[in-house]
Amino acid sequence: MLFENTEDSLYVIAKGKFKSPFHIRVKKEEIPVTDISVVFPDSLNTLMGFRSSEMDSTKFLKEYKFESYLGDPSNAYDTMYNYTLPFPKKKSYKILQGTNTNFTHKGLFSSYALDFRMPVGDTICAARNGYVVHVTEHNTKQGRDKSYRDFANFITLAHDDGTFSQYVHLKKDGALVDVDDYVEKGEVIGLSGNTGWSSEPHLHFAVFKVEPFQFISIPISINGIQSIEIKKWDIMGH
Repeated sequence: MLFENTEDSLYVIAKGKFKSPFHIRVKKEEIPVTDISVVFPDSLNTLMGFRSSEMDSTKFLKEYKFESYLGDPSNAYDTMYNYTLPFPKKKSYKILQGTNTNFTHKGLFSSYALDFRMPVGDTICAARNGYVVHVTEHNTKQGRDKSYRDFANFITLAHDDGTFSQYVHLKKDGALVDVDDYVEKGEVIGLSGNTGWSSEPHLHFAVFKVEPFQFISIPISINGIQSIEIKKWDIMGH
């Protein structure tokens, strides 16, 4: 967030620092005071303006808060795109959990995820071209209940149609890419693990569309198969 002062005004400006758009809203006492604004990479977006006699940056930061999230909620996405499997060619893995199951793949965020049973340290590849927009790789904790959810290591990629993909439960220091890197479909990006909310070593893979301030998992075509048709213990390989 930036502030621009003129002779008699203060402007609040959002700067696009990610390799994907993000959306933002300003709140005061938890009540939205601006509509959702979409900020694009390497761009500036003026959110609010005040008279200098009424507001300075210190006062603004005390009185207002920001709600922000990756992506453009108005963006349409390519429903026909065929993702590649998130591991190298000539490899195959069993499905540990498919879509819309009763364990952890339920709700808007996880319904259409796929879990590949994968030993710690195996290679993970990008399922689609995109920019790396998030990396977490410092965690070591693992457990079988949701209290461990926030301890997962993961990579998030942004794709050119506005969708995002995530590769979750990586080993500690298991990311082989950095934020802002551009990766090609099939390129190595990380090493599998067993961090976070996990019953055994595996790769949790999901693709999301964006709605205001949330990711919504979506069904996809992967390796020529509709993800909703993939079931537990199916063997997936190139």
